[in-house]
Amino acid sequence: MYRPPRKRASARLSGLIRQHYAGTSRMNVLRREEIDERFPGLLLAVVTAHDRDAPST
Repeated sequence: MYRPPRKRASARLSGLIRQHYAGTSRMNVLRREEIDERFPGLLLAVVTAHDRDAPST
């Protein structure tokens, strides 16, 4: 049976986040500076679109 990968695994494999270990915990860090350098404005556009389209609570 096919099970889609978890979102964090997809983000890590695509290079959006860096993962490192701190003791027994896995820490995820967004590679914002590197992403902004290569794709200026992309993260801001994604967050803006999410905020615009998200249902208000």
